[in-house]
Amino acid sequence: MARQATLLMSSIFILLFFFFFCCAAASVSSFQDSNPIRLVSDRLRDLEASVVKAVGHSRRALSFARFANRYGKRYETEEEMKLRFAIFSENLDLIRSTNNKALPYTLAVNQFADWTWQEFQKHRLGVAQNCSATKKGNYKLTDDILPEMKDWRQEGIVSPVKDQGHCGSCWTFRFAKIIWKLRVAR
Repeated sequence: MARQATLLMSSIFILLFFFFFCCAAASVSSFQDSNPIRLVSDRLRDLEASVVKAVGHSRRALSFARFANRYGKRYETEEEMKLRFAIFSENLDLIRSTNNKALPYTLAVNQFADWTWQEFQKHRLGVAQNCSATKKGNYKLTDDILPEMKDWRQEGIVSPVKDQGHCGSCWTFRFAKIIWKLRVAR
C-alpha cells in the first residue's frame, strides 16, 4: 500500500511538473510573439542596418535611424534614404548651430527633420496670403515697459504647439481664440 501511495504521489508530481513546464513554455512563446518592445527593437535594428548599408556607420547615421524609427519614416529606395539622410544632417547642423547662439528659444529634431525648407513651405505653410493681418494697423502706442518674455501658454490663453497639418490659414483659428480669450474669458 505504501508503495502504491509513493507511485501515485510520484506520478502526480511528474504530471504537475509537466503541466507547469508546458504552461511556462506557452507563456514565454506568447510573450515573445506579442511583446511590443521586442518588435520595436527588431524594427529599429533592421532600420539601423539599412541606414548603415546606405550611408555608412556613424553616430549621425544611427541618430538618423532612430529618428526614422520614431516618426515612422519609410524610404522607398536607397537613393531616397541617402537624400533624406543628407537633409537630416544639414538640419541637425542648423539645429546645433542655432542652439549654440544662446537665443531665447531652442530648436529640436521633429518629424520634419528630413525635409528641406522648400518642402516644408510647400506642404505645411500653404499659399502666401494677402490679408488685413499683414497690413499696418492702428495700434495705440504707449510708453509701457514690456516684459522681456511672455509665454501665453502659461496664462492659459493658448495651448501648446500642435501640428495643424496642411492648413494654410490655421493661424486665423488661433488668432480668433486669442481674441476671444482676451475679450470674453478673462
